[in-house]
Amino acid sequence: MSNVFIPREFYERITATFGTDGSRWLETLPNLVDEYLRRWKLKVSANFDELSFNFVLPVERENGAAAVLKLGLHSQGRLREV
Repeated sequence: MSNVFIPREFYERITATFGTDGSRWLETLPNLVDEYLRRWKLKVSANFDELSFNFVLPVERENGAAAVLKLGLHSQGRLREV
């Protein structure tokens, strides 16, 4: 288990912006993170203290390379970002 830390400010921003959809996404976030860590064989290397609208986590790939896992709530704004 990753023991994902969700900063209070991030939680409040997501729920204020996305309402019920944001709350539901935040409830699933620890399991999503765990799934991607397992699937892609990533190890958490730290936590970012300040997050905006995406959950980002510094990770290390299986080969030792540094990477970032970025997860966000599916929304119209997110689709423009991609």
